[in-house]
Amino acid sequence: MPLLDKYSGEPVLGDFAAVGSVPASALAAYDAWAAELGISNSTAIATIDDGGLVLDLGLAPLKGGAETRVVFSSEGALCLYRAAIPNTTIASRGAVSGTGLQTIARFYGAANPPACLLSVKYPSVDGGCRDAKWATSAAGAILYTRWPHYGGSNNNVHAAIRIKPNGGGVSVVCHSESGAGAYFQVFGFVEGSTSYAAGEGAGMISVPLTSGTVYGFETPPPVSLSGTVKDSTGTPASRTVRAYLRSSGVLIGQTDSDAGGSYGIETFASGEVQVVFCADDVAEGDVLNDIIHRVLL
Repeated sequence: MPLLDKYSGEPVLGDFAAVGSVPASALAAYDAWAAELGISNSTAIATIDDGGLVLDLGLAPLKGGAETRVVFSSEGALCLYRAAIPNTTIASRGAVSGTGLQTIARFYGAANPPACLLSVKYPSVDGGCRDAKWATSAAGAILYTRWPHYGGSNNNVHAAIRIKPNGGGVSVVCHSESGAGAYFQVFGFVEGSTSYAAGEGAGMISVPLTSGTVYGFETPPPVSLSGTVKDSTGTPASRTVRAYLRSSGVLIGQTDSDAGGSYGIETFASGEVQVVFCADDVAEGDVLNDIIHRVLL
């Protein structure tokens, strides 16, 4: 299931899945991505123990996003926003939990919740940020950090994150080196709210990290659904077109076909999708079911 913007209900990022082949370390992943993107210089991030930093990637990380800035936190967290951040005052936002997720003791973020929070840490441990750096280009942004225990060197986790523009994909390579207890987690929030209580539902995951093992996770790029809508006489028509996941009934995209009947929906999905064309050319008082087209992805 894709990660949904819990304010609008629209998908903003594909679902994270494990990657079979990964680099030898998070830092090696960062270096490989930098070479692929043609990035030769990175910007160092100073040590952070209690706080967060706003980074402008110059690209929107989430599909349909109006915000290019992210918040990088000392507490093993990276906040991705879809809506513009109204207030960039960064402060501790307390504990965050969710069904099936490990409660993280706290993290730093803006006044309004992000659509998506990526967390790589020992959830109950107060963390810091060390050795961090980042870089960006038109094709994507990359970040590397080590998140140890606050004021110490134990409970180390390492993470490299790559972000492609407009929901094109997020990749995470991470590992821990201080025994059991670290997790890679994805939290979703209602961006239109001021509450940091984690939302329920699609796209949120929690994966324990075995010490010494390098893990890779990534989201798929969006897929395109397209076609032509015709009315009951076979004439191309302008209609509302909606796409739903058949397995759950979740709305994953909506648009209007043009005067020639053509439509295109870019969304995140796998499996069977039900595309519904909403008819409005029937006589008053008649009932006509919406025309359904099924697509296997």
